[in-house]
Amino acid sequence: MTIVNGRDLLKLFFPVLLILLLLPVSVIVSGAQSCGDVHMPGDWIVDSAATVSTKGERHKECTICSAVLEVEEIEKLSPAVIKGQNGKWKRGSGVSLSFTSNAPVGDFTGLFVDGKRVDEKNYILSSGSTVVELKKEYLETLLSGKHLMTISSGTGDAQTNFTIEQKVSSDFSSPDTGSVFSPLIWIGILFVSVLTLTGFELDKRRKSKSEK
Repeated sequence: MTIVNGRDLLKLFFPVLLILLLLPVSVIVSGAQSCGDVHMPGDWIVDSAATVSTKGERHKECTICSAVLEVEEIEKLSPAVIKGQNGKWKRGSGVSLSFTSNAPVGDFTGLFVDGKRVDEKNYILSSGSTVVELKKEYLETLLSGKHLMTISSGTGDAQTNFTIEQKVSSDFSSPDTGSVFSPLIWIGILFVSVLTLTGFELDKRRKSKSEK
């Protein structure tokens, strides 16, 4: 009977152990080579996110061999009003009304109120994204109530509402409408008083004649 020591066993099984260790590597390599023209595309992977000022980029990879299968741009984000939303302006306040869009000022194409383009003389445009300041003289020409404002740019429109409020008089004791009609009221009262007194006098004389 032959006795096999540990060293001989190691020499015997070493090739088998080596094959077992290298098998996963060979499977991966063979799998990568086996894709050929038939890849397994995965989900989109975002390489750089889009903003309101810059485009982004994304790609798809093969889930087996990691080959890049498709690359495309991500369009710029639509702009939005980030300051001055639903603003309110009161007549006679003597101030302007400001709005800010997060779009770059270089992309600005126009300003609209209730769908009508606002003349450049009626607002001030400045950077800090896009800042639009409606002048008080222009605001005074608008009807009281709610209006829709649109800051238009090359990447889209940023919209919000604003409200024109009527000025409230602080002098409640003598409103303007009353002051206009006060003389007429007093004349009417005086006229009625004269008619009443005249009626009394005529009635008095009539009674006096009948007694005689």
